[in-house]
Amino acid sequence: MNRKPYLIAVTGLAVLSVQALASPNGLAFPQPNHHSNSVIAQNSEEQTRIRVNQKASPAVVYINTGKSSGSGFIVSSDGLIITNAHVLQDAPATVTVVLANNKRLPADVIGFAKNGLDLAAIKIRNQNNLPTLSLAKSVKIGQSVYAIGSPFGYENQNNFTAGVLSNIDTLTGIIKHDARINSGNSGGPLLNSQAQVIGVNTAIRLDRQGGNSGISMAISVEKIQGFLTAISQGNISPVSTLPKAKIKHQSQPLTLNGRTINDNLSQDDNRLSDKSYFKSYIFEGRKGQQISIEMNSSEIDPFLQILDSQGRILAANDDIAPNNLNAIIAGKLPEDDTYIVIAGASKLGISGRSETGNYSITAISRP
Repeated sequence: MNRKPYLIAVTGLAVLSVQALASPNGLAFPQPNHHSNSVIAQNSEEQTRIRVNQKASPAVVYINTGKSSGSGFIVSSDGLIITNAHVLQDAPATVTVVLANNKRLPADVIGFAKNGLDLAAIKIRNQNNLPTLSLAKSVKIGQSVYAIGSPFGYENQNNFTAGVLSNIDTLTGIIKHDARINSGNSGGPLLNSQAQVIGVNTAIRLDRQGGNSGISMAISVEKIQGFLTAISQGNISPVSTLPKAKIKHQSQPLTLNGRTINDNLSQDDNRLSDKSYFKSYIFEGRKGQQISIEMNSSEIDPFLQILDSQGRILAANDDIAPNNLNAIIAGKLPEDDTYIVIAGASKLGISGRSETGNYSITAISRP
């Protein structure tokens, strides 16, 4: 599962600092402080961040599957943890959880949300008094939000950032915000000012250079509550239901030379588990190679995925920006490998575009 800078809040000591003016009778009077209201307001925001972090951090965990890692949070005192399904992709039946106090414990994979929802649950063994987080009852655009997780691994465990909730997609259940998150934050909580969970941090939107655009995405609390109900009813999947590409047509070669390929999606093409159409492309890449792949169309809503030779999804992108429905993936390849590019049409539905139609795809290898 990021760019908005934050000013350092002025400390409360500034409010207590006064200067005296000599009066004609020799008494001292405090000098008026015209900035005291703003100082107090800034200090209040700072205190809220500190309070939220202190209250929530003990219930946020680092998850290591042996193949990947991510974040999660405890929702019951006996050790039930919510995280992202993609954090547990190809994970063994038992994973390692590291608590905020650095205690390492085994946790069993309980199951995954159905219908492609990126949520999963694990449970720490033999516990009955763990700290927990509660779920918020509602979310609103404009409210302050706080993210806790382990970006880039254990060495950054329980990293805390703050931001503002900027958008709620009621159709998909996706919250957009600008609290900075990065790889490793996936599965960690998005919190309100009462340290209640309003979402599960899941992904970031990339800019055209493949960097962090500052738009972070989380699965909303309504989806989390539905998943918890499904767990209690035993209505969950033993395996991840995230869409996987089943390629029935041969992948086309993709050259990383900047040449544009004009292509078309039709009802005869491959289909993902959500029934959306896609074509696949293949290229040979080397470790550390910087690549950029862009898909453009005025007829479909493009999305891109890059898979390694084992079929694991390494990167994905739907929209370049809120007002740009084209897709781009850019970054460094992790290994010498044969890579597969999935070029498809998004079924999220809000664009109103067709599921089939013409598109272009361009791939570049940068020095």
